[in-house]
Amino acid sequence: MKGYCTVKEEWLYPDQTLEELPERVVLHSAKNGREGIRLLLESGNEKLNVSLNGKGFTAELFEMVDVFVGYNEAETEEQNGMFVITADEYEKPDYCTRKAPFRVYEVLRPLQSDELAVKHGLGALYLTLTAQEETAAGIYELELRVGEYRLIIQLHLYEVRIPEESLGITNWFSLDNVALRHDLVFGSEAYYSMLRRYARAMRRTRQTHFFISYDHRRLPFDKAEGKFDFSYLKPIIGIFFEEGFSVMEFGNFATRGGDMFTDEMKCNMDPSVCVSSDEGYHMQQNFIRGLASFLKENGWEKKVIFHIFDEPDVHLKDRAALEKRKQQYLRISNLLRRHLPGCRIIEAVKTTEFKAGVDIWVPLSANYEEQKADFDKLLAAGEEVWVYVCCVPTGCHLNRFLDIDLIKSRLLFWGCARYGLTGYLHWGFNYWPEDAQYDPFECSNTPNAAFHGIYPSGDAYIVYPGEDGPLPGMRLEAQRRGAEDYELLLLLKSVKPMEYERLMKKTLRGFSDYNADAEAFEETRRELLSLLDI
Repeated sequence: MKGYCTVKEEWLYPDQTLEELPERVVLHSAKNGREGIRLLLESGNEKLNVSLNGKGFTAELFEMVDVFVGYNEAETEEQNGMFVITADEYEKPDYCTRKAPFRVYEVLRPLQSDELAVKHGLGALYLTLTAQEETAAGIYELELRVGEYRLIIQLHLYEVRIPEESLGITNWFSLDNVALRHDLVFGSEAYYSMLRRYARAMRRTRQTHFFISYDHRRLPFDKAEGKFDFSYLKPIIGIFFEEGFSVMEFGNFATRGGDMFTDEMKCNMDPSVCVSSDEGYHMQQNFIRGLASFLKENGWEKKVIFHIFDEPDVHLKDRAALEKRKQQYLRISNLLRRHLPGCRIIEAVKTTEFKAGVDIWVPLSANYEEQKADFDKLLAAGEEVWVYVCCVPTGCHLNRFLDIDLIKSRLLFWGCARYGLTGYLHWGFNYWPEDAQYDPFECSNTPNAAFHGIYPSGDAYIVYPGEDGPLPGMRLEAQRRGAEDYELLLLLKSVKPMEYERLMKKTLRGFSDYNADAEAFEETRRELLSLLDI
């Protein structure tokens, strides 16, 4: 029987070269891990019956859905708005898996019955297995049947538990898109129910932080009294804490006001007002005073960190503009610390210029390595350093685009472990274009409105709008497994530091120096579990 079956962290494609399917596969899992199998099965039927026989494990079954990739990413780190190759003729870049355009299996749609749809002659199945709490370590066999195909799954369950999250993870999300793409009224009970499903999708993949992006359109402001009403946020924030998130990010307090290169920050609560003005000072103070009261009333003042102005040292005309931004940034940070003593400020940055303003530094992975000595001084001083990726860095740098090896989405977290970085940030959880003409399944290269350009494939989102909630992408699964690897690596480092160094050196030396061979990685992961097995 023809198809393709893998337990490795690799992409599958609708035009995949098919081969004789194996009779048996082997999975290796921690006791609380969730391991996966990807299966393509050639069939002339419209549907295939799916069944799993075996005890001691909980299964998740998904149909894999393919998406369209229209452009390859360009090998540049310049934020000029056009992050893709638009030439008619070019050679496939070495850092890309395929030359665009192409289709790739990315979306995971939960099976609603025991039948798998066959599309274009292929059934596409993704299966995960998690040991039940009472299941002891050992070797187990389960039987998967898909149509006439029978697959024996041998699962090695190790006496190893993935530790609770020590790595902070945030994927920023759009509250508006939850309403727009599910045809719901913002603030309705149906909306809150749907938002809870998004929160659960994030927590399933070990996301710890959630970003409440301030929206001046929805926050009542009595200008005469200088009072802001934050009550619309209470049910939203409550949902995320109820679903197990540990920290809220709140921001931003200032904006560029439409000019990416401005040296004059505008108040986010009224973009017509400059932060540096007297009116701006009082507006920020009133806003922060009201926010502090709101947080304290709900017992959240110790569970929040703040973003003031995104990428304050990026998109600048000159040094004078940077110094002017610093003054305005520190004005807001001082007000925050006055009304919320002990609060912490987190910011995506390029440099370490904003000392005394930022507490949690989040450089691009490439910027961290370029200025490692400077950021490591902050680490040594007890400050916290995370890392982020977005539309850059591109090329051979690790990122999570659809046209690069899937394993790179996972290796990002090995990079965090390698450098002692304690958090990961990405801006795009569900930033599908708000224009309904753009189908998220067919437009993975979304428009970059700020620069009139195009984003790399998949940069703007990692879930897809389904009828009943968000559909995870395969890259989100890779993120989850990478975050689990991070915790296991730190555990190994604490008990067997020499073995940790050996595994790390053969897998990843830096964010652009790594082994992306999925088979070699799977062998290394088995070693990791064996070394930790009690």
